[in-house]
Amino acid sequence: MLSHRALFLCLALCGCGIVIESPVPASPVDLSAQPGQPGQPGQSTPAPRQTTPHVNGLEARLLGCGWSTQAAVDAGRAVNGAGDSIHELIKCGGAQVALARTLAFALFANNPDVFDFEPETLTAVRQGLGIYGTSLPFSQVAPGVWRMNAAATGANGVVFEARFHHKKLGLVTPDPFVLASYLQGVKLSYDLTFAQMKAQPSKANTYTFTYDALGPLGATLIGPRGKLPNPIVLKLSLLDLVDASDAVGTPVLFGPFSRLLDLDMSGRVRFDASTANGSKVRYDAGTPRAPLRTAAQTSLVNFHLLGVQVTQGSAVLDLGAGPLGFSGTWNGALKGDVKGRVSSGGRAADVLLAYHGKGWPSVTATCD
Repeated sequence: MLSHRALFLCLALCGCGIVIESPVPASPVDLSAQPGQPGQPGQSTPAPRQTTPHVNGLEARLLGCGWSTQAAVDAGRAVNGAGDSIHELIKCGGAQVALARTLAFALFANNPDVFDFEPETLTAVRQGLGIYGTSLPFSQVAPGVWRMNAAATGANGVVFEARFHHKKLGLVTPDPFVLASYLQGVKLSYDLTFAQMKAQPSKANTYTFTYDALGPLGATLIGPRGKLPNPIVLKLSLLDLVDASDAVGTPVLFGPFSRLLDLDMSGRVRFDASTANGSKVRYDAGTPRAPLRTAAQTSLVNFHLLGVQVTQGSAVLDLGAGPLGFSGTWNGALKGDVKGRVSSGGRAADVLLAYHGKGWPSVTATCD
């Protein structure tokens, strides 16, 4: 059965007039609204807060501990700045899940002329699957290091990098997004044009790959018996192609190319910027090496936050290292606790940002 997302894609590709759009998140909830109250998923760049000192939520708690108004406001804004920046992990987690789900399809999409794909079709499929624009939003910045471009992250100061790993070959340095890295001298034949496939979306098209030799990543395609057929024959209808590209399960119809999910991926996120409320935030986070299949099938990514440093006026916020899980690709959320300490105006307090499967945390503070 087609997933809901794949079904919408298929309807759009078959000319049924459906427009595919990513959901627009709601406005962010102020992290300092009420201590202990969970926030709601929101925009990654919130509107600037008022500059007039105010008393609200976290600030009120700190005022009750004897903090000055300005010290409490600065501390509240520092915590808000931390929440705004950590929220960017949702985009980076979603990118890893989308990449895992679409890597096999990317080999087809990166050779549109060979496969007779129309540019408009590729754009619709990529946008519907969470891949931005007409090409993959990654470029190689060092051997084996693939960086998402700034337009795809949608936020200044965010750097997301991915690495692929093969169990025997180690760090993958050849381009994993091009067919020549796996098969060299490929000749492809097919029975139906893509226009014919769109007209008959349930009719299988026979794709026949003949090749001269394995590429540097050819071992990825070899199964447990140690052999790779030549030619490789795939039978895919438009319905099959769309459903397999949304790889919530094993895309078995891609034959040997389904083994791309046996590659591992690791990631790194760096944030160094000022948020909309003027807080200066720096942090690093990493995702440990894990099979692409896990991210594709579960939509889960495990981040390890390596500490957060925030300054805002007289306030300094230091959050410690710890695990933070990402779940989901559309309305993504985080789960885990981030603990630290905020000081401002000669006062200090312990703070807890608790993510309960939301995009924004509930915040509590314990004064000295």
